[in-house]
Amino acid sequence: MYICSVRKTKEDTAKTIDDLLDSAISLFIKDGYTAVTLEQIAAKIGMTRGAFYHHFKSKEDLLNAVIRRERNSFENKLQDLFKEKKEPEVHLKKILDHIIENFFENKRFNRFIHFTWFKIESSMIEHKFFYQGATNELLVTEIAAIIKRGQKKGVFKKGIPALVLALQVISSILGMYRLYFQSKKYMTKGNAKAMEKQFIKMISIK
Repeated sequence: MYICSVRKTKEDTAKTIDDLLDSAISLFIKDGYTAVTLEQIAAKIGMTRGAFYHHFKSKEDLLNAVIRRERNSFENKLQDLFKEKKEPEVHLKKILDHIIENFFENKRFNRFIHFTWFKIESSMIEHKFFYQGATNELLVTEIAAIIKRGQKKGVFKKGIPALVLALQVISSILGMYRLYFQSKKYMTKGNAKAMEKQFIKMISIK
C-alpha cells in the first residue's frame, strides 16, 4: 500500500510538472516569454503562485526545465536509433524519417520549436537550446559516421566528405523548422519527405 502511494505521488508530481511546462509554452507562444508572469502560468492549471514555487524556483528555472524536457526526449530517441545495426542507407533514412515525423506529428515538440525560435529573446536561450549546442553536434557527428560507413561500403558516393554531407542535411532540417512557421503552405510533411528522398538519392551510388 505504501509503495503504491509513493508511486502515485511521483506520478502526480510528474504530471503536475508536465502540465506547468505545457501551460508555460502555451502562454509564451501567445504573449512572449518576457510578458508572461508566474501567476498566469500557475493559474492556467488552477495552481497558486505559492504552489508553483514547490516545483520551480523562478521563471528561468521553468524555462530550463522546458528546454531540458524536449532536449532529453529528442536526444534519447536519437541515441536509440543511432545504436541500431542497419545498412547505411536504411539507417540514415530511418533517422531522417524520425526527425521529420517528430516535427510534424509531435505537437509538443513543434510548439517548443515555435516558442524557442520566435517567442523568446535570444539572450535567454544562449548555450541552452538544443540545436545550438550538443544535440546539433551529436546529429552532425552521428550522421557523418553513417554516411562515411556507407561510403566505405560502396553505397554512398565518395566525392564529397561525409562531414560536409552531414552538415548539408542538418542545415536542411533547421531550414525546414524555420520555413514551416513562415510558410506552412509549402513546408509540408510531404515536401519534407521529398527533400529527404532527394538527399539520399543524391548521395547514393545506385
